[in-house]
Amino acid sequence: MRTLRSNGYRCLHFHGLKNIGLNDGDFASLLEAYYQRQGSPLKVITVFREPIERHISSFFQAHGSRAVRLGEVNHEHETILYRYSVEALHQQFIKELSNRSVSANKSAPTFPFADCTH
Repeated sequence: MRTLRSNGYRCLHFHGLKNIGLNDGDFASLLEAYYQRQGSPLKVITVFREPIERHISSFFQAHGSRAVRLGEVNHEHETILYRYSVEALHQQFIKELSNRSVSANKSAPTFPFADCTH
């Protein structure tokens, strides 16, 4: 989003319609209202991650910034991301994936997306 904004695009990032105050089925009317007001269609960029990509991201968040935020460690340098070898991290990821405990945020949506307009 930083790149889009630095190039003059107004952007909004959200993980679901409820995050911007819309209910299911409201998006089509939003698009129509935007077109009527602006005279051009709203440009929408959607990004869907494969489940494994989501798990990889969650793994690094859980063992990096989340560990610091929750006070499990004082600094990211104290996390397993810095202390473990690549092989050990790989084994830890496989273990957590097998135990279904890899997600740092169990309530996170599977399909996050971004909406960007110029």
